Amino acid sequence: MKNILVIDDTTLVRYRITSILKAEGFNVYQSDNAASVRQNTFASDISLKDIDLILLDTYLSSENGFDLLNFLKQQYPEIDVIVVSGANRASVIKKAVSLGAKDFIAKPFDKSTLLRKVNNIDAAFENKGLFKKEESYKTTLSLELNRSMRSKLSFSVVIIDLPHKIDQKYYMDIKNLITSRIRNIDQIFFLEDFKYLFILPLTDREGREVFIDKITNISLENKHLLKDNFEVEAVTFPEEIVEARNLDPENYGKFKEQILQKLKLK
Repeated sequence: MKNILVIDDTTLVRYRITSILKAEGFNVYQSDNAASVRQNTFASDISLKDIDLILLDTYLSSENGFDLLNFLKQQYPEIDVIVVSGANRASVIKKAVSLGAKDFIAKPFDKSTLLRKVNNIDAAFENKGLFKKEESYKTTLSLELNRSMRSKLSFSVVIIDLPHKIDQKYYMDIKNLITSRIRNIDQIFFLEDFKYLFILPLTDREGREVFIDKITNISLENKHLLKDNFEVEAVTFPEEIVEARNLDPENYGKFKEQILQKLKLK
């Protein structure tokens, strides 16, 4: 991914995002209004068909950012969109995702959060970095647990173990089917050659079961698998760990340990 468009009517925010991303080697373009985006006049040397990622504010002076998001996903579905908003409410985040946003960044944000979110999509775009090393899943789990405790929004972790008896020549086909089922905001890690760990932001217990069905149903597309072949461990926070009213930050370490125990991880 090379070309990023920042849409925000606050000059300071646009400048900060642009500075951070340009320093990382991205080509960054700016717009302070929806009209220039709809009319493709935000830049003289590039158009929307050349844009890979848009960072979109939800509150624009000229138009509701969600209306523009809806337009973009209908007219330019190939462009990934990250919504950036000071309204860090569950309803806002869910609406962004339902309209097709790949991720959400709450204002105010720090440099590391911005780069992590953008690089996640960049890695998927380049078809690299999708699978992370085993030791890094605990870092991502810690970040997601902190986010969930602040926002009181659910997230889920799922481990799926494929049968080791699958012939290696069929394994790559199955791996490709699995990776085609995940959202950009989801993260996937190799624990072992046939064992995957998924971290699913903004996913409650019901959504988790839908995800598991989606993954295990790849058996219908591959004759070398039966649905019973899959071994699954899963947990949703906070529902299966603690009541939301008891989300005391002082118990962060205890909550993380309970999540790992439910997943049968050390």
